[in-house]
Amino acid sequence: MKTKSWRRLPPLKKWVLPRENWDAGPWDNEPDKVQWLDVFSGYPCLIVRGPMGNLCGYVGVPPFHPWYGLPYNRCTLPMCESDEEEGYCQHSPDCIIDCHRGLTYSNHCLELRPVHELSNIWHEVEPGDPAHIKLVWWFGFDCGHYMDLSPGLVAMARWANTMARESGHGDYLDELEAKVREMRPMDFEMPEDTYKDMEYVGACVRRMARQLRDIYDQTRGPIDGRQRDEGVQIQGPQGTVRDRLTLPIIG
Repeated sequence: MKTKSWRRLPPLKKWVLPRENWDAGPWDNEPDKVQWLDVFSGYPCLIVRGPMGNLCGYVGVPPFHPWYGLPYNRCTLPMCESDEEEGYCQHSPDCIIDCHRGLTYSNHCLELRPVHELSNIWHEVEPGDPAHIKLVWWFGFDCGHYMDLSPGLVAMARWANTMARESGHGDYLDELEAKVREMRPMDFEMPEDTYKDMEYVGACVRRMARQLRDIYDQTRGPIDGRQRDEGVQIQGPQGTVRDRLTLPIIG
Protein backbone atom coordinates (compact mmCIF):
# COMPACT_ATOMS: atom_id res chain seq x y z
CA MET A 1 0.00 0.00 0.00
CA LYS A 2 1.49 3.30 -1.11
CA THR A 3 1.12 6.72 0.48
CA LYS A 4 -1.14 8.72 -1.82
CA SER A 5 -3.26 11.88 -1.86
CA TRP A 6 -6.22 13.01 -3.95
CA ARG A 7 -6.40 16.74 -4.62
CA ARG A 8 -10.15 16.89 -5.18
CA LEU A 9 -12.94 14.34 -4.78
CA PRO A 10 -16.25 14.51 -6.68
CA PRO A 11 -19.22 15.34 -4.41
CA LEU A 12 -21.32 12.30 -3.54
CA LYS A 13 -24.23 14.22 -2.02
CA LYS A 14 -26.59 16.09 -4.34
CA TRP A 15 -27.61 18.55 -1.62
CA VAL A 16 -24.07 19.80 -1.00
CA LEU A 17 -23.31 23.33 -2.23
CA PRO A 18 -20.53 23.55 -4.85
CA ARG A 19 -17.10 24.19 -3.42
CA GLU A 20 -16.86 27.60 -5.10
CA ASN A 21 -19.40 28.84 -2.54
CA TRP A 22 -16.99 28.22 0.34
CA ASP A 23 -14.97 31.01 1.88
CA ALA A 24 -11.21 31.04 1.36
CA GLY A 25 -9.27 29.13 4.00
CA PRO A 26 -6.59 26.51 4.73
CA TRP A 27 -8.73 23.88 3.00
CA ASP A 28 -7.85 25.50 -0.34
CA ASN A 29 -4.27 24.24 -0.02
CA GLU A 30 -5.10 20.79 1.29
CA PRO A 31 -5.96 17.58 -0.57
CA ASP A 32 -9.40 16.07 -0.08
CA LYS A 33 -8.03 12.65 0.74
CA VAL A 34 -4.78 11.07 1.96
CA GLN A 35 -3.90 7.42 2.59
CA TRP A 36 -0.85 5.87 4.24
CA LEU A 37 0.27 2.75 6.09
CA ASP A 38 0.97 3.59 9.72
CA VAL A 39 4.53 2.65 10.65
CA PHE A 40 3.81 1.85 14.29
CA SER A 41 0.68 -0.29 13.95
CA GLY A 42 0.91 -1.57 10.38
CA TYR A 43 -2.70 -0.46 9.81
CA PRO A 44 -4.02 1.49 6.79
CA CYS A 45 -4.99 5.07 7.60
CA LEU A 46 -7.15 7.64 5.82
CA ILE A 47 -8.00 11.31 6.04
CA VAL A 48 -11.08 12.15 3.97
CA ARG A 49 -12.89 15.47 3.54
CA GLY A 50 -16.58 15.14 4.37
CA PRO A 51 -19.48 16.65 2.40
CA MET A 52 -19.51 19.75 4.65
CA GLY A 53 -15.80 20.41 4.11
CA ASN A 54 -14.52 19.17 7.45
CA LEU A 55 -11.88 16.45 7.64
CA CYS A 56 -12.48 12.93 8.97
CA GLY A 57 -9.94 10.35 10.12
CA TYR A 58 -10.02 6.55 9.75
CA VAL A 59 -7.95 3.52 10.74
CA GLY A 60 -8.54 0.06 9.24
CA VAL A 61 -8.09 -2.98 11.48
CA PRO A 62 -7.36 -6.43 9.96
CA PRO A 63 -9.74 -9.43 10.11
CA PHE A 64 -7.92 -11.01 13.07
CA HIS A 65 -8.31 -7.89 15.24
CA PRO A 66 -10.74 -8.55 18.13
CA TRP A 67 -12.84 -5.55 17.08
CA TYR A 68 -13.11 -6.47 13.40
CA GLY A 69 -16.76 -6.16 12.35
CA LEU A 70 -17.75 -4.52 15.65
CA PRO A 71 -19.86 -1.33 15.43
CA TYR A 72 -18.18 1.59 17.18
CA ASN A 73 -20.99 1.92 19.76
CA ARG A 74 -21.38 -1.82 20.51
CA CYS A 75 -20.05 -3.49 23.66
CA THR A 76 -16.69 -5.26 23.31
CA LEU A 77 -17.40 -7.73 26.13
CA PRO A 78 -19.35 -10.96 25.55
CA MET A 79 -21.05 -10.89 28.96
CA CYS A 80 -21.76 -7.24 29.73
CA GLU A 81 -24.30 -6.00 32.28
CA SER A 82 -23.83 -2.29 31.52
CA ASP A 83 -26.75 -0.10 30.65
CA GLU A 84 -26.99 -0.22 26.84
CA GLU A 85 -29.98 2.08 26.44
CA GLU A 86 -29.85 4.10 23.24
CA GLY A 87 -26.89 2.04 22.05
CA TYR A 88 -24.48 3.29 24.73
CA CYS A 89 -22.05 1.06 26.61
CA GLN A 90 -18.94 2.03 28.55
CA HIS A 91 -17.10 -0.93 26.97
CA SER A 92 -17.75 0.19 23.39
CA PRO A 93 -14.87 1.25 21.11
CA ASP A 94 -16.29 4.79 21.22
CA CYS A 95 -15.72 4.93 24.99
CA ILE A 96 -12.33 3.20 24.91
CA ILE A 97 -10.60 4.94 22.00
CA ASP A 98 -9.44 8.51 22.62
CA CYS A 99 -9.91 10.58 19.47
CA HIS A 100 -11.47 13.89 18.44
CA ARG A 101 -15.00 13.97 19.96
CA GLY A 102 -15.15 10.17 19.91
CA LEU A 103 -15.73 7.58 17.20
CA THR A 104 -18.60 8.20 14.80
CA TYR A 105 -18.02 5.59 12.08
CA SER A 106 -17.38 1.88 11.56
CA ASN A 107 -17.86 -0.17 8.41
CA HIS A 108 -16.37 -2.72 6.04
CA CYS A 109 -13.96 -1.78 3.31
CA LEU A 110 -15.58 -0.85 0.01
CA GLU A 111 -15.11 -4.34 -1.49
CA LEU A 112 -17.51 -5.85 1.05
CA ARG A 113 -20.25 -3.20 0.84
CA PRO A 114 -23.34 -3.14 -1.40
CA VAL A 115 -22.60 -2.08 -4.97
CA HIS A 116 -25.00 0.88 -4.77
CA GLU A 117 -23.34 2.39 -1.68
CA LEU A 118 -21.32 5.50 -2.49
CA SER A 119 -18.44 6.38 -0.21
CA ASN A 120 -14.98 7.97 -0.26
CA ILE A 121 -13.88 5.82 2.67
CA TRP A 122 -11.73 3.34 0.80
CA HIS A 123 -8.02 2.85 0.21
CA GLU A 124 -6.08 2.03 -2.93
CA VAL A 125 -3.98 -1.12 -2.60
CA GLU A 126 -1.27 -2.71 -4.72
CA PRO A 127 -1.60 -6.14 -6.41
CA GLY A 128 1.01 -7.62 -4.09
CA ASP A 129 -0.47 -6.30 -0.84
CA PRO A 130 -1.54 -9.02 1.61
CA ALA A 131 -5.24 -9.60 2.22
CA HIS A 132 -5.12 -8.21 5.76
CA ILE A 133 -4.21 -4.82 4.26
CA LYS A 134 -7.00 -4.97 1.67
CA LEU A 135 -10.04 -6.20 3.61
CA VAL A 136 -10.09 -4.03 6.71
CA TRP A 137 -12.79 -2.80 9.09
CA TRP A 138 -12.69 0.98 9.38
CA PHE A 139 -13.08 2.96 12.59
CA GLY A 140 -13.37 6.71 12.16
CA PHE A 141 -14.12 10.10 13.65
CA ASP A 142 -15.13 13.41 12.13
CA CYS A 143 -14.26 17.04 12.82
CA GLY A 144 -17.74 18.42 12.23
CA HIS A 145 -18.84 18.83 15.84
CA TYR A 146 -19.48 21.78 18.16
CA MET A 147 -16.55 24.23 17.94
CA ASP A 148 -15.42 22.67 14.63
CA LEU A 149 -15.53 24.92 11.58
CA SER A 150 -16.91 23.27 8.43
CA PRO A 151 -16.59 25.56 5.39
CA GLY A 152 -19.42 23.85 3.53
CA LEU A 153 -21.77 24.25 6.49
CA VAL A 154 -20.91 27.95 6.78
CA ALA A 155 -21.70 28.40 3.08
CA MET A 156 -24.98 26.51 3.43
CA ALA A 157 -26.05 28.61 6.44
CA ARG A 158 -25.27 31.79 4.50
CA TRP A 159 -27.26 30.52 1.53
CA ALA A 160 -30.25 29.59 3.74
CA ASN A 161 -30.18 33.03 5.37
CA THR A 162 -30.17 34.73 1.98
CA MET A 163 -33.01 32.58 0.68
CA ALA A 164 -35.09 33.26 3.80
CA ARG A 165 -34.68 37.02 3.51
CA GLU A 166 -35.44 36.99 -0.21
CA SER A 167 -38.66 35.08 0.51
CA GLY A 168 -39.84 37.72 3.02
CA HIS A 169 -38.77 36.13 6.32
CA GLY A 170 -36.07 38.66 7.19
CA ASP A 171 -38.09 40.23 10.04
CA TYR A 172 -38.51 36.84 11.68
CA LEU A 173 -34.76 36.15 11.49
CA ASP A 174 -33.95 39.56 13.00
CA GLU A 175 -36.41 38.93 15.84
CA LEU A 176 -34.93 35.49 16.50
CA GLU A 177 -31.36 36.85 16.59
CA ALA A 178 -32.47 39.60 19.02
CA LYS A 179 -33.98 37.02 21.37
CA VAL A 180 -30.77 35.00 21.33
CA ARG A 181 -28.76 38.10 22.27
CA GLU A 182 -31.17 38.86 25.13
CA MET A 183 -30.81 35.34 26.54
CA ARG A 184 -27.02 35.51 26.46
CA PRO A 185 -25.31 36.90 29.62
CA MET A 186 -23.63 40.27 29.11
CA ASP A 187 -20.18 38.89 29.99
CA PHE A 188 -20.54 35.81 27.81
CA GLU A 189 -18.33 35.65 24.74
CA MET A 190 -19.19 33.00 22.20
CA PRO A 191 -16.01 31.06 21.36
CA GLU A 192 -15.12 30.87 17.70
CA ASP A 193 -15.23 27.63 15.76
CA THR A 194 -11.83 26.44 14.56
CA TYR A 195 -10.97 24.42 11.49
CA LYS A 196 -9.16 21.14 12.24
CA ASP A 197 -6.51 20.88 9.55
CA MET A 198 -4.52 18.00 8.06
CA GLU A 199 -1.77 18.22 10.66
CA TYR A 200 -4.22 18.01 13.56
CA VAL A 201 -6.32 15.20 12.04
CA GLY A 202 -3.20 13.26 11.03
CA ALA A 203 -1.94 13.31 14.63
CA CYS A 204 -5.35 12.09 15.83
CA VAL A 205 -5.35 9.25 13.30
CA ARG A 206 -1.85 8.10 14.27
CA ARG A 207 -2.82 8.15 17.95
CA MET A 208 -5.94 6.11 17.19
CA ALA A 209 -3.90 3.57 15.19
CA ARG A 210 -1.56 3.11 18.16
CA GLN A 211 -4.51 2.53 20.50
CA LEU A 212 -6.10 0.00 18.16
CA ARG A 213 -2.80 -1.84 17.82
CA ASP A 214 -2.49 -1.89 21.62
CA ILE A 215 -5.93 -3.51 21.83
CA TYR A 216 -4.73 -6.26 19.49
CA ASP A 217 -1.44 -6.76 21.37
CA GLN A 218 -3.27 -7.07 24.70
CA THR A 219 -5.31 -9.97 23.35
CA ARG A 220 -2.21 -11.82 22.11
CA GLY A 221 -0.15 -11.73 25.31
CA PRO A 222 3.59 -10.98 25.64
CA ILE A 223 6.04 -12.24 23.04
CA ASP A 224 9.75 -11.73 23.68
CA GLY A 225 10.91 -9.63 20.77
CA ARG A 226 9.77 -12.08 18.10
CA GLN A 227 7.66 -11.63 15.00
CA ARG A 228 4.05 -12.79 15.02
CA ASP A 229 3.41 -15.09 12.08
CA GLU A 230 -0.22 -16.11 11.86
CA GLY A 231 -2.32 -17.84 9.26
CA VAL A 232 -5.43 -15.81 8.55
CA GLN A 233 -8.57 -16.89 6.71
CA ILE A 234 -10.54 -13.99 5.25
CA GLN A 235 -13.98 -14.28 3.71
CA GLY A 236 -13.90 -11.87 0.78
CA PRO A 237 -16.01 -11.24 -2.32
CA GLN A 238 -14.08 -13.90 -4.25
CA GLY A 239 -14.38 -16.53 -1.52
CA THR A 240 -12.04 -17.49 1.31
CA VAL A 241 -8.46 -16.25 1.06
CA ARG A 242 -5.64 -17.70 3.12
CA ASP A 243 -2.96 -15.19 3.89
CA ARG A 244 0.20 -15.09 5.99
CA LEU A 245 0.70 -12.15 8.26
CA THR A 246 3.86 -10.94 9.92
CA LEU A 247 3.45 -8.02 12.29
CA PRO A 248 6.35 -6.49 14.21
CA ILE A 249 6.23 -6.74 17.99
CA ILE A 250 5.91 -3.23 19.40
CA GLY A 251 7.30 -2.28 22.79
